[in-house]
Amino acid sequence: MPEPRSQTPWTSRRAADWCAIALLALLLVWFYRRFLMGSWYIWDDTLEQFYPGVNYFARSIRAGRFPLWFPGVRDGMPFYSDIQMAVFYPPQWLLPLFVYKGRLPYLVYQWYIVFHYLLGGAFMYAYLRQLKLSAVGALSGAITFCFSSFMSLRIVNFVMIQVYVWLPLQLLCVDKLRSARSRWAWPGLIGSLLLSLFAGHPQTTLYCWYLVILYWLYRACPGRTEAGERWSRLAGLRARAEMAKIAGSFVLVFGLSAIMVFPSVENWSRTARPH
Repeated sequence: MPEPRSQTPWTSRRAADWCAIALLALLLVWFYRRFLMGSWYIWDDTLEQFYPGVNYFARSIRAGRFPLWFPGVRDGMPFYSDIQMAVFYPPQWLLPLFVYKGRLPYLVYQWYIVFHYLLGGAFMYAYLRQLKLSAVGALSGAITFCFSSFMSLRIVNFVMIQVYVWLPLQLLCVDKLRSARSRWAWPGLIGSLLLSLFAGHPQTTLYCWYLVILYWLYRACPGRTEAGERWSRLAGLRARAEMAKIAGSFVLVFGLSAIMVFPSVENWSRTARPH
């Protein structure tokens, strides 16, 4: 009988990665078990502002109606141009499938929230593996990311989490863009930047983008193997080239997001906090 094939290093790594993600998912399910089972519920801004918006969005789409106006708040208010309602955020478009008896169940929205934690943890794990960390090291980083104080406390402002979970994927794409020839790195970066903008919290989006730009410039800097003037000249040329790439990338992101950005800017100018 032929001997069974030995497991290749690539297969072993893939198995370790899947085990790590499964363990991360189990930890999240255990930690949020009462939240997922309906013993605990959302509260604060997530209950009073974001859930009503998502509920109205899901009901409207399920009824075949695009939500331009939100009639249930005071005398009504613009809906799709309120960036925090995340009308153009693709994962949110899955929620209309779960509308039941004219309402999006709280429990479905809570599962949706925890899913984002798992998504962010998986992206962080992939990014740390790209940095050559072991499966145990990458899993430790992903667990720290998912259970950090920011992630735990900002569940009461869920749109912040919706933005933040895309940061590790953006860093991963930048790293792949700079360290290897990957045809998916740049489209992946543009897509993840768009998703973080559509996710609904411009302040968190901006802070994450600051970090992505600085990380991109850091990864683009040449090693200090050349000496003196030669290194400075090379560093300057590369920095200018990378700044052009960064600027072009963000111009494209804003161009693709114009359907949301222009109405939102007009809406902001009429709010109490236009700054």
